[in-house]
Amino acid sequence: MIALSTHPDLILADEPTGELDSATARQIYALFRHIVDKEGVTVVIATHDPVIEDAYLVFELEDGRVSEMRRRAQPG
Repeated sequence: MIALSTHPDLILADEPTGELDSATARQIYALFRHIVDKEGVTVVIATHDPVIEDAYLVFELEDGRVSEMRRRAQPG
């Protein structure tokens, strides 16, 4: 990924799986998870996809406000 060439601390991904089938979307989410775990990069994903299984922290918005937050334990 070109976004990693400068070793950023943060990647902002706006609808990175918007036009992909579900299998490919899962691969993209797994790639982001790998980047977080192995490179220490923070990845913020904005998406309408309700199924984000690989995120450590998920904020759901409704009418512009946080309606739900889910946290998943990080390794280590």
